[in-house]
Amino acid sequence: MRLGIDLSAYTIKELIATLITLAVIYTVLILLRRYLSSKITDPKKRYAANKIAFYGATFLSVIVLTLIWLSSLSNAAVFISAVSGGGVLALHQTILNMAGWLIIMIRRPYRPGDRVQIGQIKGDVVDVSLFWTTLLEVGEWVEAEQSTGRLVTCPNSTIFTQNVFNYTKGFNFIWNEISLVVTFESNWKAARQIIIDIAYRNFNEEVKERVQRQIHAMSKRYMIYYRHFTPIVYVTISDYGVKLTLRYLTEVHKRRSSEVEISTQILDAFSERDDVELAYPTYRIYRRPGEPA
Repeated sequence: MRLGIDLSAYTIKELIATLITLAVIYTVLILLRRYLSSKITDPKKRYAANKIAFYGATFLSVIVLTLIWLSSLSNAAVFISAVSGGGVLALHQTILNMAGWLIIMIRRPYRPGDRVQIGQIKGDVVDVSLFWTTLLEVGEWVEAEQSTGRLVTCPNSTIFTQNVFNYTKGFNFIWNEISLVVTFESNWKAARQIIIDIAYRNFNEEVKERVQRQIHAMSKRYMIYYRHFTPIVYVTISDYGVKLTLRYLTEVHKRRSSEVEISTQILDAFSERDDVELAYPTYRIYRRPGEPA
């Protein structure tokens, strides 16, 4: 084979050296990851250790292969010609994915464990590799942003073309709302107070201190501040009653469980009162005199 220079003198030797190098390094990597998985029980620490081992093996492979293929000046010419021109065009998406991975590692728009939305895809980050980010999908047909059980793979290059929303970076709480409607005849002021009292019981001092610490930490990096982060109930008038909307802070991964707990307590409290009734849309049908039933 000829590419402007004679390759036959060294190509087979370099290919054999490359295969042996990759086989040895990745055999050691497999054995090392099995050992780490058997010794480390904490999932986060085990994941971090496996990723460090993988990146270390990849870096070592690149160094050794570079030394093999650039062992002579003529080899360097072959290497440069192989990755230039048409090769770069053919691999542009791969290069973008690697550039995206580098940005993710340096700027940290997200990391494993974060809940994010990349474009229209929402989920928990379970892996970040050289070319792909893997999410455990939430939402879609499942309410309250709980897991669907599907793994979604996103190219790392999407961080250059899609918006990235991070639910947990720096602040592990989100605002959630629970709305209900009581009849116009109900004592809506008493209903509002019941909801406030229940919300404050769930938003205890421990949660309040955690929220304050995280907000203070975020304010050092971002121009973010909250004047009020305690629960509040908004009152509006709907077509069929008085609408009461509770707005409160909850941990990202506890949105549904907190909603269930608070809703259950509200229903129990309302059931003990005779002056508070939940409203729902109703319809009235009027017939003109003489019309058949």
